[in-house]
Order: sequence, then C-alpha cells, then structure tokens
Amino acid sequence: MGALSVVLGYVDDSLGATIGVMIIFSAFVQAAEGACYGVVPFVSCRSYGIVAGLVGAGGNVGSAVTQALFFADNEGLE
Repeated sequence: MGALSVVLGYVDDSLGATIGVMIIFSAFVQAAEGACYGVVPFVSCRSYGIVAGLVGAGGNVGSAVTQALFFADNEGLE
C-alpha cells in the first residue's frame, strides 16, 4: 500500500489514473482488513465475540489516535 501511495503522488496530472490507483489501493486495504478479521475465529472459539470486539475496537482506537496526531496543535513544536 505504501508503494501505491507513492504512485498516487506521481499521477497528479490525470484524473483517470488517479481514480485507477485509488481503486487498486482500496482493494489492497479491503484485503488487509479481511485478513485481520479472518484470524479472529482461530484465536478462541469460546470467546469469539470478545476477540471480535477487541479487533474492532483496535481499529477505532487506531483511527482516533491517528486523527489526534495529525490534527494536533503544533504551535509549540516550531
């Protein structure tokens, strides 16, 4: 996915190429998400709901932390 991010930076002249790269990028992101959730049933059959909840919560926490880091007030860092 990192390579596709670099490619996306180089195709800024063409809207069609940009949309194509974004579609391919989306397919890889969906595959990565499916791989994470695909492991859940093999962790513990007895606590399937708990493990699925923790995996889902981990994604939400990761998005909240990323948003906080990217949109934090950086006035004191200059």
